[in-house]
Amino acid sequence: MKEKFELPKLDNNQCSVTFAELNAGILLTPDGERYVGKVKYYRTFDSEAEASAFAKEYVKHNPLVECSIRDKDGRHIKMVVYEKGAVYGNKSEDQISTEDNQ
Repeated sequence: MKEKFELPKLDNNQCSVTFAELNAGILLTPDGERYVGKVKYYRTFDSEAEASAFAKEYVKHNPLVECSIRDKDGRHIKMVVYEKGAVYGNKSEDQISTEDNQ
C-alpha cells in the first residue's frame, strides 16, 4: 500500500516549497532525505517572493535537487533548478540569476 500524503494547509498568500531529486523526481524532505511518509516534505512561506528566494538559495547549495513552488490550492507556480552556474525558473530561458549577479 502506498503512503498517502496531504497537501499543506496554507493561508491566502502563503506558498509551499517541495523538493525532489532533479533527475529522478523522487520526493525529498527539506533536509534532502527521501520522503517515506513520516515527516513533513515541504516548507511554507508567507509569500511567493519568500518561497522563490529560499528555493533559489536551496538549489544553489543542493544542485541535484529541484524545488517546486505551489500556491495555497496546491497549484504549481514555479520550478526552480540550478544548472551551469545559474538558477532557472520554469523554463531554461527563465534565468533567475547567475553566480555573477547574486
